[in-house]
Amino acid sequence: MDPSYIEQLLNENESAYLDFKREQYHFEGSDDFEKSELLKDILAFSNAWRRTDAYILIGVEEFRGGRSKVIGVDFHLDDHSLQQFVNSKTQKPITFEYIALEFEGVQLGVLRIPLQIRPIYLTKDFGKLKKNVVYIRRGSSTDEASPDEIAKMGTTSIEALDESSLDLQFANISLREPLSRSLKVFCKTIELPEGQQIPIFEPRSQFPHLSIELGHPNKNFYKELVQYYQDRLLLKAAGFSVTNHGQVTASNVRLVITDEKDPMMRIITRSDLTQRPRKYHNFLSSPALDSLESMSTVFERNFDVEYHGTKWTLEAEFGSIQPKARIWSNGELFIGAHERSTKELQALLYADNLPNPIVIPLHLEFELEAVSVDIAYLENLLEEEYKQILSEIDDDY
Repeated sequence: MDPSYIEQLLNENESAYLDFKREQYHFEGSDDFEKSELLKDILAFSNAWRRTDAYILIGVEEFRGGRSKVIGVDFHLDDHSLQQFVNSKTQKPITFEYIALEFEGVQLGVLRIPLQIRPIYLTKDFGKLKKNVVYIRRGSSTDEASPDEIAKMGTTSIEALDESSLDLQFANISLREPLSRSLKVFCKTIELPEGQQIPIFEPRSQFPHLSIELGHPNKNFYKELVQYYQDRLLLKAAGFSVTNHGQVTASNVRLVITDEKDPMMRIITRSDLTQRPRKYHNFLSSPALDSLESMSTVFERNFDVEYHGTKWTLEAEFGSIQPKARIWSNGELFIGAHERSTKELQALLYADNLPNPIVIPLHLEFELEAVSVDIAYLENLLEEEYKQILSEIDDDY
């Protein structure tokens, strides 16, 4: 099982598809009353109203509003024995699996319960459970389903299996690595040494005619230089991955995130980053260099952040996603904040074959550090960048 998905679940609250158990279930050598606790949870999740696989993480202590604590278990349940036990008690087999895995140096147990045809119930009383009663998971608790709910289960279960089940995570696009729904951003902000002001760029050449050949002097060069490296230090790149956990292809998947503008936070795409400054306009102007600096526009097609009124909106298109496939965004956000803070976002995933968008919560946490850097140091960094670019152009030609 993907460790990044476990990390994602740890940052969510208990729900109709997620539960945390601090200790391992009583099973081998236990009486019927103790065993019925495990059976009840599997039944409740099997009958729950949900659009994705359900998970019970065993060896985890819940922490609401934050990352739940990984504790670990001393022993695992035997999947084969568990299958025989559960499916000997129900009117039809339940599809589920017990997964033993190592995570953060300890052992975790995971019960995965996929979508399936409902309702499912016991044929005989067992422990504290009653026969013919449909147990159901509602939010973070278990209850008995009403007759109306049971009547709807037969049809909606089949419909749910025909719909796509989509999941969204932040991702490192260059490494093709999914992260989680929670992202920690380490930001740095530039502070010039005390007393140093940003100067106006003025050519000091003894040969004035050279400035004419190079182009017009850019008086704002040093201001742009500071802003250019401020972007590089303040902003962290993050893309997205969308996984289809369902059994049918999700058609024309689209991501939309809308939120209020925050003067202390920046969220932009690559094309909106401060461009590499030049001392002279038209300096190094060549088709090769211009092509390198405009690649982001091509790369980020169908991925855009737009500011409108008091809000901003991200829209990204992912196309169609086959069952069990993962798709990566063709662009990245650049995110940063000028103060230590947290931010909650609400993402909506749309698809042609979803009757309603899937709502996915995202969490951002910003850490901030000020670094003292003088302008001469930044100017030297930029010169090294230009040398590297020219070297790459020479290699290509």
